[in-house]
Amino acid sequence: MKALFPLVLAAALASCSTAAEQSPDRAAAADYLKQHLGDPKSYEPVSWQAEPFRQRHADAEQAVAALRAYESDRKFQVSAYEKYKTALEQNFAPADVAHFKKYYQDCTRRSDSLRTIATKLRDSTDSTRLGTLLHHVYRAKNKTGGLELDTAAFFVSQAGAVKPYSL
Repeated sequence: MKALFPLVLAAALASCSTAAEQSPDRAAAADYLKQHLGDPKSYEPVSWQAEPFRQRHADAEQAVAALRAYESDRKFQVSAYEKYKTALEQNFAPADVAHFKKYYQDCTRRSDSLRTIATKLRDSTDSTRLGTLLHHVYRAKNKTGGLELDTAAFFVSQAGAVKPYSL
């Protein structure tokens, strides 16, 4: 009986890992990867790591994009302010001064709006699950035929759609 126990344990562990590797999310990501590899027959999975992807994660990514837009907009705002200040100091025509003032105010409103959006998105606590984020390590042949270890990340939606995900 004692000799049989390690065999039963090994079989149970093997069946668990096989079932885990056959999850729909992993299968969809593996299919996507095989479609985009140079030599799909050489594909060999090494490891998978899955984590739930929630709305707050998507909001955090959008917050970063809004902050980048804000940083870019701030340059326009500073430039607009300099033009407005120059127009005042050099006694430009009132219509020109009004034009530069309006441009500066528009830039300021847009920058403030982007900062507000970024702050709201950054502070999001919405835990609605959107899908699964998969980190995958695999081996496949590269263009020259050499076997290469590589990594990929995928977002798999609740509906099963697969998209590459950049970290």
